[in-house]
Amino acid sequence: MKQAYFPSNSASTTRFSANRLLLAASILLFVSLSAAGATEIRVRLDRNPVQMNESFTLEYSAESSVDGEPDFHELEQNFEIVNQSHGSQMSINNGHYSRMLQWRLTLVPRRAGELGIPSVQFGRDRSEPVALLVESGSSGSGRMGAANTADLLVEVNASTRNPYVQSQLIYTVKVLRRVDFASADLSEPQLQDALIERLGDDKHYQATRDGLSYEIIERAYAVFPQKSGRLTIPPIHLEAQVLEGGGSRFGFFGAPQTRIERINSEAVELDVKPVPAAFSGKHWLPSEQLVLDDAWSQDLKQAKAGEPITRTLILRARGTSIGLLPELNSAPAGADAIRSYPDQPVLNEEKQSQGIVSVRQEKIVFVPEKAGEYHIPAIEIPWWNVKTGKLETARAPEQTLTVTGTGAAAQPAAPQQAQALPPVAAQTPEDAGAAAAVRQESDAVIWFPLAMLFGAGWIATLAGIAIRALRFRHRKSASASESQKSTPVLKGDVIHISDNAVDALKRACSGNDAPAARHAWQIWIGKQPDAERVPYLSGLAAELEQLDRCLYAKNDASWQGAEFWKAFESVHLQIKSAHKAAGRAKDELAPLHL
Repeated sequence: MKQAYFPSNSASTTRFSANRLLLAASILLFVSLSAAGATEIRVRLDRNPVQMNESFTLEYSAESSVDGEPDFHELEQNFEIVNQSHGSQMSINNGHYSRMLQWRLTLVPRRAGELGIPSVQFGRDRSEPVALLVESGSSGSGRMGAANTADLLVEVNASTRNPYVQSQLIYTVKVLRRVDFASADLSEPQLQDALIERLGDDKHYQATRDGLSYEIIERAYAVFPQKSGRLTIPPIHLEAQVLEGGGSRFGFFGAPQTRIERINSEAVELDVKPVPAAFSGKHWLPSEQLVLDDAWSQDLKQAKAGEPITRTLILRARGTSIGLLPELNSAPAGADAIRSYPDQPVLNEEKQSQGIVSVRQEKIVFVPEKAGEYHIPAIEIPWWNVKTGKLETARAPEQTLTVTGTGAAAQPAAPQQAQALPPVAAQTPEDAGAAAAVRQESDAVIWFPLAMLFGAGWIATLAGIAIRALRFRHRKSASASESQKSTPVLKGDVIHISDNAVDALKRACSGNDAPAARHAWQIWIGKQPDAERVPYLSGLAAELEQLDRCLYAKNDASWQGAEFWKAFESVHLQIKSAHKAAGRAKDELAPLHL
């Protein structure tokens, strides 16, 4: 029996096997190339472990381009990113060029424990995770160092923990530091049911705590709680960028290397006392000290009918807000025979280092219409002394106004609006001397314009003589100047030649033409040796400044050229004297050596 013969396709089989081998090799090569092509991303921490409320630096770096931008969102689960930056550094070593990509993040832990830095994606490239331990640190308000000593503290203090409602307490914040700051941010005290006023500028001094020397920054506030009961002033927060190594070390791209520290003070608990039952006044008025001054413009026993008499009442209260001060004036008995013109009260708060001093001033003008005796009742202001815990009364005593003569027909003018109140005391003999000085000063004001007028006439006479002398000099040298003309400077329709700059300047000053005067000055000063010294002779610099101010002002400022010309003439004469002393030719200027 004859077997069928099927010829084998060995060539095809060989080609198929070769293709399979080539495909497998390509896959292996691709995988190996992909693995080899992955960019290595290095991770570095500036320290480990770190403390709570203290920043640390996390750096990523790669020597070649990464696949994409980094995604740091996963870090925000356990850390606050307070700052981040990106840059590159290039270097050439033995002809080999290299480039380092860097990302720098400043992080603050959100909690203590073994948090770890997760792997971060840079496109298809990834960094390796890094273990990190966050320690809870000190239970106090400062960062504890290796020697268990705080180098940064925040202390707060209240002058009293049991104030009366609406009375003042002084809240003091102290920042104690043994490190240098690049910057710092200190929060303000917050209390919902209170008025808070900052007192003056910060104080700076040195002090010792537990044998360590600190620089102290102290800040004070006046606090007025507006309701009784338990109140809490929340902690003060300090966030500081602390320079590492005293600021002598530099980190990323040459910037000073810093760390962020966050410090919290303690909360302050207040137990605010209500208005005491022993207070019998109509209006609650707590204060550390209260004084009422009563002053009159003349002797009350020598008043005349129809003549005005001014009464000034001033109430000063230490440790009291301005809104608690009551009205002061009261009408005298027999008010139908006395016209009164009260002024608007003047209120003022003086912020002193010991607290707030509130001042209320009231003025009233009385005009008695007929002779007689009028009784002005006493003014009594009950107030509560917060230092002694007792009721006290400020009192302006009863007064008797004795009026002689008959009524005047003239109506007195109402008092002018009161001005801002300076520290005021009762009328004294020195006040009368001050008033006389004011009258003398007013007389001086009358004579001053007259003296200026005569002085201006005298100056104009001298200027005329000088101008005539200059005209004669320039006519004499006109022919020489004609052959030495330089490039003209065009100003409108007038051409000023540089050799005739003095005449041009004089004409500009005479006509109060500021642009023309500036052109003529520029031409003249350009010819002078040691030109930079010229403006400082005889006050010319001030006149040049005034000229430029008029030229470049936003509004159309007017310019008067008389004073400029006067200053320039003085300079010109000094220069001519210097030429003569040096034996130079008349038409040449010697260098200034003044």
